[in-house]
Amino acid sequence: MEYTSIPGIKTKVSKICFGAGNVDFEHGRENIEMLDAFLAKGGNFIDTANIYGKWLESGSNESEIILGQWLDKKIVLERSIQRSDIVISTKGGHPNLETMDIPRIFKKDILKDLEESLMSMNTDYIDIYWLHRDAPQYPIEMVLEPLLDIRKEGKILFFGLSNWSSERIVEAEKFLDDKNCKNGLFGIQNRWGYAAMNIKGTEDPTLVSMTQDEYDWHFRTRIASMPYSGMAKGYFTKLQKSGKNKLDQKLLDYYDNDLNDERMKALSTISCEINRPVSQISLAFLLNQSFPVFPIVRFANEYQMADAFEATSIILSDRQMDLLRQGRSF
Repeated sequence: MEYTSIPGIKTKVSKICFGAGNVDFEHGRENIEMLDAFLAKGGNFIDTANIYGKWLESGSNESEIILGQWLDKKIVLERSIQRSDIVISTKGGHPNLETMDIPRIFKKDILKDLEESLMSMNTDYIDIYWLHRDAPQYPIEMVLEPLLDIRKEGKILFFGLSNWSSERIVEAEKFLDDKNCKNGLFGIQNRWGYAAMNIKGTEDPTLVSMTQDEYDWHFRTRIASMPYSGMAKGYFTKLQKSGKNKLDQKLLDYYDNDLNDERMKALSTISCEINRPVSQISLAFLLNQSFPVFPIVRFANEYQMADAFEATSIILSDRQMDLLRQGRSF
């Protein structure tokens, strides 16, 4: 595993982030075992959200609760780590699931979610706290001022913006520059992976994907990207193994397009050159950008975890990156 130093965070941060979106009560024991394996292999960066699990029968933030149980196990019972050894990323301000059109980005909403997250994970601070959705109908200062206030109180070390458009990201940058608070912005958490996603594959219209404008913004500012869906549900690995005829139709709806056909050829070429699987090369494409990228990865098993960790050691040449880009920067 490769690591990155982030000023303001005591420990070096693993370049692969454990995605806890599917951590729930039903699979609690297996989830904790996977977290144990992630830690044992050198991972220390975990991403969750206050909304994760609230669509299940319990209606509670199941992912954060399970993470809290795991942290208690490691810190309190085993005394094998300290809180500062783990970098926790969580999100708040998501609309209620039954009223997705009504924003929850006001200070009272964010504080409600944050306090529940702190209590569930039995911690007094969050390393990186993300606004899970934007509300572009409101002025940028109304949306960001609560985060600045909460950061001053020490409840969060950094903040980030998840599912934000490139236009609003630029607005946020200007506002934070004017307030001399840009150093509080850790990064952007939008959907991005080597596989280009089809519009018809988008089930939730409030999710935002990386655009060329956003990519150029990251390139200019060198502010981090922390993308989700980076592995594209294993599309390229499954495509190489089985061909399109045997792929699930839903997966094809997501990722079957001409650009990905060309990118599959590029992956195959580089896979032969460096003797690494296409899964690792597609992840390495994100990790070899000129700005910091911390892909959020969900693991079904320890084999997938080890595979992702191996990708952090791949250094791609300029020629290989150009081949992978296929005429498109991101």
